[in-house]
Amino acid sequence: MEAKAANGCSVITTQSFIVAKTPEKPAITASDINLCQGDLLQLSTPSVALATYHWSGPNGFTSADQNPSIPNVGPEHVGIYKLFVQVGDCISQENSVEILSVDLKPEAAFSIVVNNKCESNQSFSFINESKNYTKINWSFDPSVKTNVNAANDSKLITFNAPGLKTVTLTIETNNGCTSVFTQDILVEIKPELPEITINQPAFCLNDVIRLSVPEQQNMSYAWSGPNNFTATTSSIEIPVTNFNQAGEYRIVLTSGTCSSDPASIIIPPIASVPVASFYTEPSFNVKFSVPAPVSFVNTSKYGDYFEWNFGDGTLSSERNPVHTYQTDGTFQITLTAFSNNGCSNSITQGDLIIRKEASIFTPNAFSPNGDGVNDEFVVGITNLKRYRIQIYNRYGSQVFFTDNIFDNWKGTFKNNELPTGVYYYVIFGTHLNNTTVKYTGSVTLLR
Repeated sequence: MEAKAANGCSVITTQSFIVAKTPEKPAITASDINLCQGDLLQLSTPSVALATYHWSGPNGFTSADQNPSIPNVGPEHVGIYKLFVQVGDCISQENSVEILSVDLKPEAAFSIVVNNKCESNQSFSFINESKNYTKINWSFDPSVKTNVNAANDSKLITFNAPGLKTVTLTIETNNGCTSVFTQDILVEIKPELPEITINQPAFCLNDVIRLSVPEQQNMSYAWSGPNNFTATTSSIEIPVTNFNQAGEYRIVLTSGTCSSDPASIIIPPIASVPVASFYTEPSFNVKFSVPAPVSFVNTSKYGDYFEWNFGDGTLSSERNPVHTYQTDGTFQITLTAFSNNGCSNSITQGDLIIRKEASIFTPNAFSPNGDGVNDEFVVGITNLKRYRIQIYNRYGSQVFFTDNIFDNWKGTFKNNELPTGVYYYVIFGTHLNNTTVKYTGSVTLLR
């Protein structure tokens, strides 16, 4: 403003002032009108030029911020929040927003009680200890066998398989506030009574006892038996070396800390094994020719019945059979002795040599010079069950004697070579038909 005097003098004064317009009623937004305890409440309004903000609300709340926030809200923050803005001396109409609810913080929790531990009717009580919720959800392992609701939103659960199980409990409030609690539990189930399999019903000395139960995962095995026997595998082999191994064998299966009832099996008394033995009449040191009847004398012990294999495709179950060989060859004879309890033992003897035709051949000369031809004096008489030969020099002194027809004279006396010359033999024998025979003759020793 300028003022002038009559004399023409003037003065100018300047002053600033605000020309204000009443602000419009402010718009208000809240981050949510239903909150969970501990949430952040965010209040906001659009910006107004040159304005100041005046917020007020429950629990003594005031703020001059355009967009104030309240951290960690609780039930005390429920109510109406008001705002007016002011530009200069001009004040807007008041607006408000109502926070309807702040749910108490939910607290999920549960405890576990094992009922009838390691018994067939074992179960688990999951006891709900949660707070401040309106909805609840349990999550269990797929191996749950039964799921029964209990008081206070608790659960009674059984499982059909052992192992580490994870259980999760989720609770929720009306405002969608959630809490999750997870806990692991080791489920140990009593193993079922195992079924023992055995390789045979009775055992003889030198047999092997084989016992087994089905193999299972995460399972340990404890065998016990006579003679302080123990083992820790699902299958066992026990060589039978003495009679004290008969008796009760037991096994217990253990999973974690739960053990099965003991299963057992009885091994009956260990049986003696027969001792097979025999001799032939005549003995094997006879030169046979077909047909050759041979008597087999059974001297076995502890045998109840027998089986003979004469080596020519012929069998017999007689105790002391007589077998006539109709074909030539070299034969092995096997006798198997059996006991009534199933034990057996075999013996094989031979060689039984049978020629095609009967012979009484004795050579008239031999030459023990080591050339491999006629080095021994070989008597070829067959079918004598008793045999004895005596050989003399020309002075009547005996230089060789044997009752084994396979023991041939090598032209020596007391391991010393005898000189070239004529020697005389006498052969005494008993034929297979029990007739006695005597053969005499001479043989020339050549060097």
